[in-house]
Amino acid sequence: MAMHSAEATTSEEIGELTFAGTGCGACACRIERILAGFPAQCGPCALCPACGHISKLCQCKTA
Repeated sequence: MAMHSAEATTSEEIGELTFAGTGCGACACRIERILAGFPAQCGPCALCPACGHISKLCQCKTA
């Protein structure tokens, strides 16, 4: 909702408005995926927003 109603366009802006991703950081990958237009959950054919690889091949461990 923060992306649509408050026009937040970065994970930092989302964090400022909702505090999402500002604690343990476990949801940071999901926030980045949503901002990139991907589903929140990584799937076997999903691209990792951090490294751009298919999540099964992701080496950065954020997917």
